[in-house]
Amino acid sequence: MRMTAIDAIRIPGDASPRIRTAAAELARWIEKLGGTRPTTGAHSDSGRITAWLDTDRVDLKPEHFRIEVNDGAALRIIGGDGRGVRYGVQECIDRARRNQAMTPLTDGPHFPMRALRMWETPSKQGLVS
Repeated sequence: MRMTAIDAIRIPGDASPRIRTAAAELARWIEKLGGTRPTTGAHSDSGRITAWLDTDRVDLKPEHFRIEVNDGAALRIIGGDGRGVRYGVQECIDRARRNQAMTPLTDGPHFPMRALRMWETPSKQGLVS
């Protein structure tokens, strides 16, 4: 799956500010990397290839994430919390910038301190820590 093919990003209607920020950054990077800016929202299911961002506090610890790819038609980025979703989105953006395929992955912090890698000035949407 190529990230630039995503044309819809779906988030829960009650998504936290962290998940909304992650969705905005994912949409911005899809466009920056040559794709069409995807629709984003709770009902953005009209796309042919959809990215789903959500949390799962049962199976994942805080700051952990899981990336799932479904036959090239759907990408799911699931975090143990909003920060986990942001780290999962960051991983997908990083892979796309290196022209790597989106493949399944589960990851989380290995040390007590963790930081986001920044490539440029963030979008003007506002940051949520």
